[in-house]
Amino acid sequence: MLLFVQFLILILPISFANHATVRELLAPETSSVSLSCSPLLQEENCTRASWFREGQIIGTSTSNSNLVLRFDMKISVPDDQPQIGLLQLVGLRKGDGGRFWCLCNGTVGQVARVRIVYLDESFKNAAQLLQTTAGHSVILKCRKPAGFPTPSVRWEKNGNLILPDDRFSVTSLGDLMITSASISDTGHYKCIAWNVAGERNLVHLLTVLPASWHPKLHSTSSAKQNFANNHSMLQAIFSTLCYLLGCVLIILLLVDILWHAAPSLAGYSRCCFSWLNRTLLAGYHSRWPRPPTYEVCNDEFTFHLPPPPYSVVTGRLLRIRPASVV
Repeated sequence: MLLFVQFLILILPISFANHATVRELLAPETSSVSLSCSPLLQEENCTRASWFREGQIIGTSTSNSNLVLRFDMKISVPDDQPQIGLLQLVGLRKGDGGRFWCLCNGTVGQVARVRIVYLDESFKNAAQLLQTTAGHSVILKCRKPAGFPTPSVRWEKNGNLILPDDRFSVTSLGDLMITSASISDTGHYKCIAWNVAGERNLVHLLTVLPASWHPKLHSTSSAKQNFANNHSMLQAIFSTLCYLLGCVLIILLLVDILWHAAPSLAGYSRCCFSWLNRTLLAGYHSRWPRPPTYEVCNDEFTFHLPPPPYSVVTGRLLRIRPASVV
């Protein structure tokens, strides 16, 4: 890179005498370039020249002053350039290039086409952890970053350069293809994209397992189908539970209504309720003091019911008078 910059410093300040040809100049990003105007240097009656970029005038310079264009304000203007009517391009960025020329008294200096050399920081794909079995082929992707000139690609395995052969090949996109992988191919593979602006690295890890190793593979479609089936099952269970809960609530509501609307049915309801308590909550009765036994009478039957598992005063369903009051 240092030799490249020194080469630019040597060739850029020269005079452009022949405007019939276009001179190509490469400049790295953030660098500064100086272009000279041959009419100002060679013609005695030329003291002021106009500078153009892609046909648009950008300013003027004189035989004893330069025209400075600062594209990046963080870059300072070089103070080692002579004041001889140069065009100084300071802090060049990607996209700041183009064709530049000067015009003085109808004389056009040589056209200089400035092209910015750059290389983007990131690759177009991410690093991968790859796994395959021996005997299979595998492709390691390397989508190189954008840059000018177009970046070249080379591959290294564990720090050693990979040379193409019958098993290793690099595609036109820069991907590395390994044919009939073996266990010895396990390692770190580095894709290096480079041009005169620098280089960028992307590292993949490849693991090659023995051919006898057969993982239990589940395709994406199967996983989605299993998820859909499980989801449908959960929905069915939830719907059934909601239905049963609704039925229980309706039954309890009907029992409560009948309890108040038809006192003659209260005895039968309390018998069922007491039987459920004895069956399901046998251990619960012993924790409460047992009040006297109540009896419920109607025209045909007399029922002697055990005490409820709660206080008679606070019980909503026990609104029958004691037997001693009857």
